[in-house]
Amino acid sequence: MKVVLMLSVRFSSLGGLVKDFPDVTFEQVSAPEEMAAALPGAEILMITNRLYTPGIAKVVADVGKELRWIQFATSGIDKAIKNGLPDGMPVTNVSGIHGPVISEHVMHLLLGLFRRTREVEQARIEGKWIRDEISPKIRVLDGATLVVVGQGSIGRAVVKKAEVFGMHVIAVTRQGKPGNGVAETMGREHFAAALERADAVVMCLPLTTETHHMLGAKEIGHMKPTAVVINVCRGGVIDQDALIEIDVTTAIATEVNVGLPQDQWRGLTFDSDLGILYATSVTPSLFYQIDLVGGTTSLVGELVERRLADMTQGA
Repeated sequence: MKVVLMLSVRFSSLGGLVKDFPDVTFEQVSAPEEMAAALPGAEILMITNRLYTPGIAKVVADVGKELRWIQFATSGIDKAIKNGLPDGMPVTNVSGIHGPVISEHVMHLLLGLFRRTREVEQARIEGKWIRDEISPKIRVLDGATLVVVGQGSIGRAVVKKAEVFGMHVIAVTRQGKPGNGVAETMGREHFAAALERADAVVMCLPLTTETHHMLGAKEIGHMKPTAVVINVCRGGVIDQDALIEIDVTTAIATEVNVGLPQDQWRGLTFDSDLGILYATSVTPSLFYQIDLVGGTTSLVGELVERRLADMTQGA
């Protein structure tokens, strides 16, 4: 049996798989031409959503005739679906694996925004001591109201960590059913009411036709002028163009993701003193890399190991 891997970072579970399955050949590739050479005869392809380009989709269709399974090392596979997957091919992802690391990143952003870390660091760079100016602006998470939109694995993990910091959490879900130990749960039809109470909002839900531009100028208008928004889902969930057109005193901290091209993806804050919009916190999509080389890589490895065991035993 042959497994072809196309990953953008080192897959730390690979050594264990090689040891446990000595009769399986593992071949790593990094370009479409390498994929074209390696894929004939392979039964398993392990790849990421971002790397499944139209060129790779064509190679898979043309020479991946013996493939029996495609495993994505990412939770999202929207790009792969768009570019084309073989008909009838078993395809699996790693949905739910990113909750721990993304929720940590959310808390990092929340603390940075509430404590005005960006402004303090900029003052340090400029050699300024701004204790008196910045102190009145600093807030604490304890007692603040956090609206978490979406209760998948990421949303649930954010709730758990936020509650440790003493935040009052309101979950906004499609159906609004109570659960997951959240203090309050509201349906999406009550999104505006939840925003009115929010000191911070975390967007962590799938991008669908229903959630496209779910947060725009109208919704921002319901929020406190000091509220913070953190987006860790696809870019299209937020209508950024609408925000640019209005005077927003809300801080927007965003995570750059594949929902929009990076040159169209902006984290924005309106500075009421300067009258301008500027970037608050824009970070690349770090979570997949951390997951593969860090603590949660074993979850991907365990999934692949179980499937390999089934296939090598003829299951």
